[in-house]
Amino acid sequence: MIFIKGFLAGLSLVVLIGPVLIVLLETTIVSGKKEGLSVATGIFASDVVAVAMCLLGLQSLINNNNFLMAMFLAGGSIFITLGILSFFRSVSINQNIEKNVLRSFIKGFSVNFFNPFVFLVWISMITALSRWLTYSEVIIFMSGMVAGVFFLDITKVFLASYLKRFLSDGIIKVSYKICGIILLIAGISSISSGLKILNLL
Repeated sequence: MIFIKGFLAGLSLVVLIGPVLIVLLETTIVSGKKEGLSVATGIFASDVVAVAMCLLGLQSLINNNNFLMAMFLAGGSIFITLGILSFFRSVSINQNIEKNVLRSFIKGFSVNFFNPFVFLVWISMITALSRWLTYSEVIIFMSGMVAGVFFLDITKVFLASYLKRFLSDGIIKVSYKICGIILLIAGISSISSGLKILNLL
């Protein structure tokens, strides 16, 4: 029952829109379902690692200013790089794209793991749950939540793959530029946050 509650809580995160969602949809539409699923798996793996770090009592490390600064700067750099590549990339729906499942997995893992807000969400959730549940129950709940998020990401991949048939090259190109701009803004914002932390040290 606790696992199901966690799973449903994970599904509630469908309202979140950020760099991870952009990368997931972008990869699926351009490179295909298999690549999209690889990105989703990478995101899932990074969530598992992040939640495990929080559950193992590493909140002190995660809340450390130096750690947060490094995460913000690294995440921002990744977002900006992907944003620039996306903005200037010219892709046709029927174009043969070089596919690499491992690279897609690493992309999904990196974009999610080096996003400090991901850690902040998990820490907040675990801290709140710890007031009402035992440690083992928190683990079960968080397992369900991560599974729910993974299910959502897989659903997004299949939905994006289905919608791809209705998209034209023009729409794809405009979408890429929009995605690039969103990633650039997210990257600049992340680096700005990291520099603010640096000034506090």
